[in-house]
Amino acid sequence: MPLSAPEAWTLRRFSELYYTGPAAGARPFEDTHWMGVPALKCPLDLWVYQELLFRLRPGLIVETGTRHGGTALYLAHLCDLLGRGRVASVDIEALPRPQHPRIRYLKGSSTDPGIVGAVAAMKEPGAGMLVILDSDHRCEHVLAELEHYGALLQAGDYLIVEDTNLNGHPVAPSHGPGPHEAVEAFLLRHPEFVRDRGCEKFLLTFNPGGFLQRRDVEPRPAGSGQTAVPEDPYRADEPDVLRSVAVTLERARLAETLLEQLARVTPAFQEAMQQLDAAQQASSQFKEAVASLDRARQREERLGAQLQEISAAFEEALRQLAVWKAVAEDLQNTNARQSEASEREAALAARVVALEQALGRAGIGVTERDSAQQAVSTTGKP
Repeated sequence: MPLSAPEAWTLRRFSELYYTGPAAGARPFEDTHWMGVPALKCPLDLWVYQELLFRLRPGLIVETGTRHGGTALYLAHLCDLLGRGRVASVDIEALPRPQHPRIRYLKGSSTDPGIVGAVAAMKEPGAGMLVILDSDHRCEHVLAELEHYGALLQAGDYLIVEDTNLNGHPVAPSHGPGPHEAVEAFLLRHPEFVRDRGCEKFLLTFNPGGFLQRRDVEPRPAGSGQTAVPEDPYRADEPDVLRSVAVTLERARLAETLLEQLARVTPAFQEAMQQLDAAQQASSQFKEAVASLDRARQREERLGAQLQEISAAFEEALRQLAVWKAVAEDLQNTNARQSEASEREAALAARVVALEQALGRAGIGVTERDSAQQAVSTTGKP
């Protein structure tokens, strides 16, 4: 039977309390272990897994999101008790984990084609599978997992999406679209999968609406004979007054949550806007700096061209200076030679005068004087 309004309200509140833990304590599921290894699961869900394994006896169990390995070890021990089955556990991190002959740890993204191919290769022909998705809880990632691993299942196999309680169903309302929304989108495209609400018979679960079974041509009844629970364990089937009270309380709670989130988000949004303004100013300054740098580069190019012209003119001046220096040296040498010739001419003239005087004193005639003068010109001596 559907839950009454007080029962639905109580279940929701307890689900929130169990998930978040008491105000001064740790979250209970984070202190859940199997054989000393953290399992991070709701124990009631682990019990349901045991019932499914006993009924289905699958050849392969796939777990995405290994973390510490407690759940993988739990599933392997159940396979030991059943005498069949292997466990493929996928995670992006390689951490120290418990070892068991039935467990194979795969490192990588659960949606990587190589990982999906490795899982498919482990499947026994004709044997059933049980897939448990508990890795990245973003809606788009979970939906990709559903598409990849749903294609590996045959009629009767189960595909369990964990943590569909996130994003306000009923916990972590600020999480954002996650596993619950991925399941909704998947079921719209894949009518061959149906929810098995019988797996939620213990009421408290981290996977509400997340137990999916691939059906036969004739769909199996929900729970396959197990005790049925309502389609929505939080829905009441009481008089309208009680339902109205429950709805009003729920709306008040959601409004309070939204106001708290808004109060937290508003300062961050304002800070983000300030950072955006600062980024825009920095961008303008950067553009101005780039323009200044470009102008400086152009000035540098112009100065470089002018420097080349000045260098060429200086080299030409040096060349002309060398020419004029050579001309000056030639002129100086010519002047020196002319001075030397003038000195010789003066000396010669002085000798001629002296010779004439000497000849005059000696009474030598003009003829003899001319002959003597010619001799002096020839020999350079009187």
